Amino acid sequence: MSRWSEYEDNFILNNYDKCDYATLGRLVGRSEKAVSERLRMFGIRKHNSYRRWSQEEIKRLSECYDNDVPPIKIAKLLNRSYNSVILKAESLGLKRNEYYRPEKYNVEFFTEWSHGLAWLVGIVMSDGYVSNPKFGKFIRIAMCDKDVVFNIAKLIDYKGNIIHKHNEYNKDVFILTVGGKYIWNFFVDLGITYNKSAKLKFPVLPETYIDSCIRGIFDGDGSISINMKTMYPTARIIGMKDVICFIADVINVPYNLYSYNNKVYILQYTGKRAMTFLSVVYKDSTKLTRMTRKYLLYNKLLETDRWQSSM
Repeated sequence: MSRWSEYEDNFILNNYDKCDYATLGRLVGRSEKAVSERLRMFGIRKHNSYRRWSQEEIKRLSECYDNDVPPIKIAKLLNRSYNSVILKAESLGLKRNEYYRPEKYNVEFFTEWSHGLAWLVGIVMSDGYVSNPKFGKFIRIAMCDKDVVFNIAKLIDYKGNIIHKHNEYNKDVFILTVGGKYIWNFFVDLGITYNKSAKLKFPVLPETYIDSCIRGIFDGDGSISINMKTMYPTARIIGMKDVICFIADVINVPYNLYSYNNKVYILQYTGKRAMTFLSVVYKDSTKLTRMTRKYLLYNKLLETDRWQSSM
């Protein structure tokens, strides 16, 4: 028997808990026994976590594929993981023209709304890019704040590389590119496309998570400035008119609005109004779902007696 390749090893190590050894063997061109022995060599001796597919599940899986039901919806229907569905379909020959490659992110993160997902949507709306499908389907986030990019990678369990380079101002920039039909479709379905600057609107999402989405936009296209003598704060967000006006309505405190050529708008809060705005956007945040640099400025303001007594 030929030597195991790095790809084969990675494939069985990443998927041994998602399907049986016989299926893994068929997908890498090895016997069930060979897969079992190879996993044992890596210290994996039992296969207790895998739940075998019943004939009824296989029938429903086949019917779903015949009716072009997306795999992520099949996974929810059968209470299986996305990768488990893809692997089983591949082993049954239901995707004959596509060889399976595991996604480099957790697809299931995008199946249910959470504060983390809403924050990520806000980041993509501000500092993200959704590709033109002519050149492939992917999203890209490029930011100078390293913690935000690496936090996103943790949130979605991203297994690819993060690129570090310098921009034209010699500042560090960290770039996360995540490819795949599902993640691309998720953002496009929300109305976030490659020409988002022309027609971006605030996406439809559960009311509970709107503030977290605004925080993502603020982390990408917002700022906090403080007069260090008086500790007087100003909070701003820059963006397209529809999005900016939606945010102003949600926050529902007096604001100033400025525009350039009636295209780009700046929403500004000052003093107590800025503190109210910041208290709303940081309400449901965690260390993983906010920019450290701006949050530290907010905490600095909270420590000031003037704002403690007014909140």
